[in-house]
Amino acid sequence: MKNRKLIASVVVIAVVVALAVALFLYVLPQNIAQPETIDSEFDTVFLEQKTLRLYETFEGTLEYDEDIKIVATKEGILTYLASEGQELGRGAELYRIYRSIEPSQLLEIQQQISSSEASVAQAELALENLTSPATAAQIASADTSVAQAQENLTQGENTITSMTASRLIARQSLCKSDKLDQAAWICPWNFRAQPFPDNLEKSLLDMITNNLLSTEANNLLNAHQNYLESISSKSILDLALEQALKNRRALDEAPTDAELLQTTLALQSAKEQRNALGQPPTDAELLQAKTSLESAMSSLRTSSNKRNELTEGSTLSILMFGDTPAWRDIKEGVTPGEDINQLEFNLIALGYGIGKNLGPDTTFDENTATAIRQLQSDLKVASTGEITLGEITFVPGTSMIRPSSTLHTIGSKVNDGTELLSLTPIEKISSKIGPNNAVTTSGKSLQRVEIQIPVADRELMKTGSKVDIELPDESRILGTIHDIASFAVAPEEGDPFLDIAITVDGSTEYFEWTGASVTVHVTKELAENVLASPVNGLLALLSGGYALEIVTPTGTSLVPVETGIYADGWVQINGPGLKTGTEIIVPIQ
Repeated sequence: MKNRKLIASVVVIAVVVALAVALFLYVLPQNIAQPETIDSEFDTVFLEQKTLRLYETFEGTLEYDEDIKIVATKEGILTYLASEGQELGRGAELYRIYRSIEPSQLLEIQQQISSSEASVAQAELALENLTSPATAAQIASADTSVAQAQENLTQGENTITSMTASRLIARQSLCKSDKLDQAAWICPWNFRAQPFPDNLEKSLLDMITNNLLSTEANNLLNAHQNYLESISSKSILDLALEQALKNRRALDEAPTDAELLQTTLALQSAKEQRNALGQPPTDAELLQAKTSLESAMSSLRTSSNKRNELTEGSTLSILMFGDTPAWRDIKEGVTPGEDINQLEFNLIALGYGIGKNLGPDTTFDENTATAIRQLQSDLKVASTGEITLGEITFVPGTSMIRPSSTLHTIGSKVNDGTELLSLTPIEKISSKIGPNNAVTTSGKSLQRVEIQIPVADRELMKTGSKVDIELPDESRILGTIHDIASFAVAPEEGDPFLDIAITVDGSTEYFEWTGASVTVHVTKELAENVLASPVNGLLALLSGGYALEIVTPTGTSLVPVETGIYADGWVQINGPGLKTGTEIIVPIQ
């Protein structure tokens, strides 16, 4: 019996010991050394100092500001149009239009203008002659005007001779081409003596449009235009000389009785008007005077526009960088403005003029006009020294061509105001002038993301804060909160929300993702420069909480830890003896 009791006691003790060993192996006591070898299913890593962020995510759309519509400023034949998808920089051409004007039209309007100016000058001179004899200074001035008019006419005749020779040379160059059969209409066997055909301009434009000897055809077209302009200029110079001679003769002629009577009546009328000034004007008289003034100014603008529109040759629009849109003609006499400063800066950046001469500043002067003429000469347009509204489009920076709502083909006729293309500014270019007139530039993307957040999340947003933008290909880029709406939108269904605009950092473009849905990650909680462990290194303790299994010189041991933020597979930890570089056990992924 005693033996049975002894055996039973041993068995109980053995069971208790086995259970204790099992429990000991299941939950390792802290700071107890383990075997030196590590199971092959585990690996070791080191604790690191990290900045951990906890994000709130919002869905948004990657886009640009609204496109800029580019319209034709004159009617004519479209000879160039920037291609869809083309990325344009400073000085790039948007479009080019050629307009053909009959010489008779130009001559008619110039004669009308010269006749009007001559009538005004003659009336002023006649009145002065009736009231006082001509002075020696007036006679000398009139003689100088006649001499100058004669000299100008001689130069005009010389210009015609030169332009005639240039036109013949351009024709000869075209006819010597190896594709003579394509220009047979203007190259007969005796073309040197053959007159130019009446449809010369149209035929040359057809060749340029169809890319047939376009260089030679364009040279001949320019030479022909210069020739016609010289003919027109000489006609105007003839009129100027005739008027100068008439003005000079008027100084030696006595007034007729009719002229004296007309002057007397005019003087009497002027005296009556002067006496009437003593009485205050009525409201009706003021209104009539203002209406008459506005009507006269309108007529003057109409006449000036008609003359300006009657120009032959190419007109174009080019791209320049600046935040102020073009809004007026830029020429001598305009008031100072930021648009002039922008223009001069672009001229310097494109190599026309230097900062010492141009400024750049807000004033239009002769240096500005000279730089514009140089640019116009290189672009092969009329060198006027001034910019007409529409010839320059100011945009923030590099831009992408989008198609217009209607398709246009080279060689087709377009009307004034026709939409030709759309322009999407994709980058803002900042420039500055350094030593030796060198212009340095830097770019910033104009892409942005629009998101909507619940009003409850307003505290997460702060203007200028950085966010992560996840693109459709799962790559991430940085953005900056640019604008937060001041007022919430309350939809018919759902909670109120705020509109948020986020700009894309840097100069890199993601044009292919325009209009795509993206995910914006906004920092909800931040732990900077904290000790962190991979999340899979945490061990759950039976008593609650977590521990890390650290590697020691004699094996491994468990160290209890407190946890903080979880982010990107890492967790903020704090425990006794833990520091950067501490080696811990983790499962192999």
